[in-house]
Amino acid sequence: MISVTLDRRDYVVGDRVTGQVLWNPSSQSNPRGIVVMAQWRTEGRGDSTSDIVAEGRADAGPTGFTPPVQLPFELTLPADGPVSYNGKLIRVIWEIIVRIDLPMALDTRQTEMFYVLPRRLAPDPFG
Repeated sequence: MISVTLDRRDYVVGDRVTGQVLWNPSSQSNPRGIVVMAQWRTEGRGDSTSDIVAEGRADAGPTGFTPPVQLPFELTLPADGPVSYNGKLIRVIWEIIVRIDLPMALDTRQTEMFYVLPRRLAPDPFG
């Protein structure tokens, strides 16, 4: 079982998304590593697209992981968006994807949605 906990639910473009992954394996599997990715994707009419904008990996090393595995993470969002959007024709969805890299088996995955907001500009002092 994989659990993803984010420190916040709302972030601003350019922010660092921070949180923690908790993995309690149901079997004696020894993964090669744990990959944490920040991704945006679109849903709706027309073609869907997606982009992984940040990625971090913790390799097991020679001794492997000792369950339960707690892994803090920090990923930086791009300063140039896109921001989250939920419209009638299109949605822009941001999510953290955690993938447990298992040898000779299907990788285990978990996603957790979050929101990316535009950065507020400072008020114009002259107007």
